[in-house]
Amino acid sequence: MTRLLRPLVLLLLLLTATSVHADEQEATAQLLYEEAMKAIDAGDYESACPKLEKSLAIEDAMGARFYLAECYEKTGRFASAWTNYVRVAEQAHNEGEAKREEFARKRAKDVRSKVGTARLELDPATKTLAIEVTRNGETVSAAVVEAPIPLDAGEHTFVVTAPGHEPFTGKVTVEDGAEATLAIPALEPRADDGSNETPVTTDDASLSTLTIAGIAVGGLGVVGMAASIGIAAAAKGDYDAALEDHCVDGRCTPAGIEATNDARSTGTIGTVVFGVGAGVTAVGVVLVVLGLTGGDDEPGDVAFSAAPALDGSGGFVELSVRF
Repeated sequence: MTRLLRPLVLLLLLLTATSVHADEQEATAQLLYEEAMKAIDAGDYESACPKLEKSLAIEDAMGARFYLAECYEKTGRFASAWTNYVRVAEQAHNEGEAKREEFARKRAKDVRSKVGTARLELDPATKTLAIEVTRNGETVSAAVVEAPIPLDAGEHTFVVTAPGHEPFTGKVTVEDGAEATLAIPALEPRADDGSNETPVTTDDASLSTLTIAGIAVGGLGVVGMAASIGIAAAAKGDYDAALEDHCVDGRCTPAGIEATNDARSTGTIGTVVFGVGAGVTAVGVVLVVLGLTGGDDEPGDVAFSAAPALDGSGGFVELSVRF
C-alpha cells in the first residue's frame, strides 16, 4: 500500500504546482518579448530574433510572431519572414482583425519575390515507396515533397528514407528569389531485410485498461480543479465589490449582506468543486498505478469513493481508498 501511495502523493503535489508553473512560463515569454523589442528599437535584429523565437516557443502570440517575421526580413531570412507573415495574416483573419490581416498580407507580398525555394525531383521507383523526408533534421510534410519548398538562402541537407532501403542524403544550395532542385535517385534495397529485428509484443506496445481509464479519470479531475480556481476568483471579486459598495466600517446594508452571503456561497461551491476534482484525480492516479503494476489481474482488490459534502463551515470531499 505504501508503495502505491507514494507516487499518488507526488503526482498530487505536481498537479497543485501546475498553475504556478504556467504563470511563470507566461511571465518568461513576456520578458523575452520585451527584451526583443528593446533590441529591435536599437536596430539589433540579430539578438532580437532568438529572443522572439524562445518567447513564441512558450506562448504563440500574434504580435510576437509579426515582429519575428520582421526580424527575419531584416536579417535576410526571407523565406522564414514570408512564412510568418502569412501565419500572422491567417491568425488575424480567424480572429476577425481585418486591419492586422491586411497589413500582414501586404508585408508577405512585399517579401515574396525574395523567397528562395527548393524542389525535390523523385525517381519514379522512389515515388512508389513509403518514403519519409527530413530537411536539416526536421520532417518535411508528404504534401510538399515535390512542390517548391520556401527556404532561407544557404545550404540545406535532405535525407530520404524508406522501409527496407538504404537512405539517401543530398544537399542543395538555395539563393534568394531562385528555385533550386535536388534529384532523388531510386533508393537501393538493403541487404538486411530486417528479419533479425526483435518484434514488439502486444503487451509492450499497449497500455492496460486500468491505465487508460486512470488517465481519463485523472484528466477530468484536473479540469475540475482548474474550474474551481475560476469560481473562487469570481467569488472573491464579488465579495470585495459588495464590501466596497454596500458596507462601511464592518456594517452592511441589507443588499450588502445578501451580496456577501452570495459570494460566500459561491466560494463554498468552488471549494467543493476543487475537492471533487482532487478526489477524482486521486482515483485516476490509483487506476494508473494499478494498471502499471499489473492491477488488471485482480480488479477486485481495490475500492475507492469520493463524496462531496457541506457543513456549517463550508464544503469538503470525503475520499476513501481501500486496498
